[in-house]
Amino acid sequence: MPVPRAEADLVFDRLATNRRQRALDLRRGQDVVGGCNQRLHDAGRARGIERRAELFLQTLAMVAESEANLGHLRTREVMAKARAKSRLKGKQPKLLLAARKTIHHRYHNPDDASVTDLAEEYSVGCSTIHRIISGTAPRA
Repeated sequence: MPVPRAEADLVFDRLATNRRQRALDLRRGQDVVGGCNQRLHDAGRARGIERRAELFLQTLAMVAESEANLGHLRTREVMAKARAKSRLKGKQPKLLLAARKTIHHRYHNPDDASVTDLAEEYSVGCSTIHRIISGTAPRA
């Protein structure tokens, strides 16, 4: 004589069987009754909704990309106009050309001007002095 199982086990087995059957029916493309409120699930309709959602997201991505491209183009146009008017020059040097020439000349001549002394005298950092003396002599 078989041993009776608990009711919870029976309910669980019934749900598992139903889920397996629903999954098989979905694979075959058949209409399936499923979910908590037992609504009819149409696999073909779901695929159509997924396609429409995918197309909608692709359309949004295209619009966003074109807006970004317009922003880049506008920025480049404004920069080209400013460059034509000599208003766009980049970061200006900390020292004038004459001062850079003097620093380069004083450091490379044997009057023993140190980097620290030159930096204090011109009120700039040592890295600025190193940048000036490491390159070739500044030209106009």
